[in-house]
Amino acid sequence: MKPEEDYIYQLRPDIYQVFLSHITQQDSSVAYFKEAIPKIMSHLMGKLRTEGWNLLDIGCGVGKELIPIIKFLRTFGKVNVYALEPAKKLIDEFKKEAESLGLKDITFINLPWEEYSPDTKFDLIICSHILYHVKEWEPYIQKIIDSLTDEGRAAISLHTRNNLVHQVPVRFLQKIGSTARRHVHHFQELTDLLDKLKISYEVGKAKDTIDITDCKRMNENGQKLVEFFLYYPYEKVPQEIKDEIREYFLSFKEDVVEKEVGFAWASKH
Repeated sequence: MKPEEDYIYQLRPDIYQVFLSHITQQDSSVAYFKEAIPKIMSHLMGKLRTEGWNLLDIGCGVGKELIPIIKFLRTFGKVNVYALEPAKKLIDEFKKEAESLGLKDITFINLPWEEYSPDTKFDLIICSHILYHVKEWEPYIQKIIDSLTDEGRAAISLHTRNNLVHQVPVRFLQKIGSTARRHVHHFQELTDLLDKLKISYEVGKAKDTIDITDCKRMNENGQKLVEFFLYYPYEKVPQEIKDEIREYFLSFKEDVVEKEVGFAWASKH
């Protein structure tokens, strides 16, 4: 991870947790996966019922999205889960939650994807909102594709550019003078690259929401949300920019704003 991501995920996971508490992204993604997997992966559902699947989640975080997906898939058959997360505090929390729920057959990997050498192929790889933090996309994505079984699928997701998670950093980072996340990646860039690499994929979309009430008040949680958007300590933001950020959120009439996530289901063939 870059230093900016270290700050959020390694040193201040509380900021990440505040973000999670203000969005419906995990719930909407889980609902989307429950609907999409039996359709997009219908050719592998027989294998799930008989031999079972190997599932890898790259950047699993605390498992909030992965745990219900595991439970869902295990209603069909056996799933061996590989949960990869470079932030130790997050994966430690996931381990505790999995243990409390009695979830077994989970291999926890505390490494970045670039440093992990899998000794198996995967029927399903989930890479959810990770590419924002990746500098070199081509080798990263190619490694994902190479790690699939012949009939496997990789579900790679990113925000579209038309939502707050993309707009806030683009609007304010340059004004602050930060070099962090000056360019914020979005889903169209992903599909453009998959086309360039001649990687086959299907596209899905899911809507979710983010509650910006605290950002309008700019209370403690609102400040943490701004830190998450910017990957930059709120206390270091100049007062005039803090005022501008608050005015930006106040310009939204609604307190709960809809956003969109794109899913690219990539395959070897």
